[in-house]
Amino acid sequence: MPKGKSGSQAGGERVAIQTEDLKGLESLGAQELLAWSLERFGENIALACSFGGEDVVLVDMLSKLSPNPRVFAIDTGRLHEATYEVMEQIREKYGLKLEIYFPSRGEVEELARNKGLYSFRTSLEARKECCRIRKVDPLNRALKGLQAWITGLRRDQSVTRTELSKVEVDGAHGGILKLNPLADWSSEEVWEYLPGPRPESIFLSRFPTPEDQWEDPELEQRYLELLRVRDVATKALEKMRQGKIIGNSLEAEVKIYCLNQEPADFLLSFGPALADLFIVSEAIVEVTDALPEDSVQDERTPRNS
Repeated sequence: MPKGKSGSQAGGERVAIQTEDLKGLESLGAQELLAWSLERFGENIALACSFGGEDVVLVDMLSKLSPNPRVFAIDTGRLHEATYEVMEQIREKYGLKLEIYFPSRGEVEELARNKGLYSFRTSLEARKECCRIRKVDPLNRALKGLQAWITGLRRDQSVTRTELSKVEVDGAHGGILKLNPLADWSSEEVWEYLPGPRPESIFLSRFPTPEDQWEDPELEQRYLELLRVRDVATKALEKMRQGKIIGNSLEAEVKIYCLNQEPADFLLSFGPALADLFIVSEAIVEVTDALPEDSVQDERTPRNS
């Protein structure tokens, strides 16, 4: 398996992997890449686990390669009960010593006392503050001292992940390596690997089964169009993120140009929630006779239509 030299810093020890060797690792299968990583980093690599299907696949693979793989989880304090149940089942099945990281008690108490339990709904800055306290800071503590970490990210999970590499240098966390062994897996491959029937989503379990009289083909088509517009915007934002023009989509403002009033009215009907749907700081809708030359558009949308 490929080995080489590099210049990333982690935990006070130099990680020795050449950039060209990272590309060589792309051809490895998931279990091969995990085997290489355990041999290369030993106890200085850990799996970030949120107990979705992908993470359970990786826990199973790691447990076949090591008697005591390192697995950590971030408990934001707002997890679903079903997540804790899966967490406990996985812990018992594989005999894991889960490294669970919690937000700072003091910061959470102060946030709730001063701004309530749903402050993240009030503004972009409030959302960032809540995310930092509950997710970012605990993750930084979990990664401290590691030379590499493993995630269950896949390319087909989102349009922002279509260019996801199996191995990348994580500049946001001190230049340690970030491994995504399932990057080229499909959702079907994940659930084929796992035994038993595919479980129902905990998010859908609270909703009733759709019935024919509830269906509205016209409304469904309009929402599909909305998702198509969002995909175009998300791909453009990802290119900006990769080009280091923005750090993340919440730092961006999106302007949506419409060639007639009807689609503009539909988008405007969402009000402030439109920015949340696009995961940006602000979404502006504008009706125009001609699209700006530097605008990004869907290939299926002619410039003069």
